[in-house]
Amino acid sequence: MAELILKNVIKHHGLPMDIVSDRGPQFTSRFWSALCDKMGVERKLSTAAHPQTDGQTERMNQTLAQYLRAFVNYKQDNWSELLHFAEMAMNNAVNSSTKRSPFEINIGYSPNFDFLINKERSQVPSLDIFADKLRDIWIETIKNLKETAQRMKRNTDHLRSKVEYKVGEWVWLDTEHLKRNRPSKKLDYKRVGPFKIIERINDNAFRLNLPEGSRLHDVINVSKLYPYISSTEVIEQIEPIPEMIDGFEEFEVETILDWKLIQDKPMYLVKWKGYSELHNSWEPEENLQNCLDLIESFKEEFEI
Repeated sequence: MAELILKNVIKHHGLPMDIVSDRGPQFTSRFWSALCDKMGVERKLSTAAHPQTDGQTERMNQTLAQYLRAFVNYKQDNWSELLHFAEMAMNNAVNSSTKRSPFEINIGYSPNFDFLINKERSQVPSLDIFADKLRDIWIETIKNLKETAQRMKRNTDHLRSKVEYKVGEWVWLDTEHLKRNRPSKKLDYKRVGPFKIIERINDNAFRLNLPEGSRLHDVINVSKLYPYISSTEVIEQIEPIPEMIDGFEEFEVETILDWKLIQDKPMYLVKWKGYSELHNSWEPEENLQNCLDLIESFKEEFEI
């Protein structure tokens, strides 16, 4: 622990005035206590029952989790690959309290990240593909961090004041008590939707227009609803109208999320483009002949 802090913290930033930590054995040991005393660094040991001891980190962890939810794949096994982009974006974002970015406060200026938005093409196609991927992730990271800050403010305002919902309005549905198949609840979506209110049951419950076949009861308590704020002034059509091909409805596949074998037959979990997570469905390969390239990409990524 001492060597890691020396190589990753003290070498770049100097000795801290204090170190906030949990009460793990490495932080309560005689060696660590004596080392901090020798360096003149104050130890601040927190407890699970009093997270306010390190409120700034708790706040940052929530922002980081919000970012990861937006980018992590369905299996949630690529989160570690996304952390360096989040670190770069957060350190380059202006803090509302100090009016400066952490980079400016720490090193006196904001580093140059122009290479991430430079669209000039090179003579190496593989390099252009790699650069495009970095650029897309960087732009989406900045966008999501800004939306996260706005969303947190709206959530706080929602808790402070009672929201009056009306029939015809669109709302988000809280996923706290929804049964999900993803590995980590913490990195799963906090809300799904939006869904349209089609009936007011009473002051505390509304009926939502949920997808056909959904196992969730369509009468929802108001405490599980959040107002949907659209980027456009009017929502005319949330879900796209499917194309008719040879008399059958044709839906566009956005991505393949997962797979499993049912009676030795491969089934794929499909996210339909323009539809919420509640519309996801398990489909056999014969139903996905219009997106065989997505299936092949999925197999390559997860080495199936």
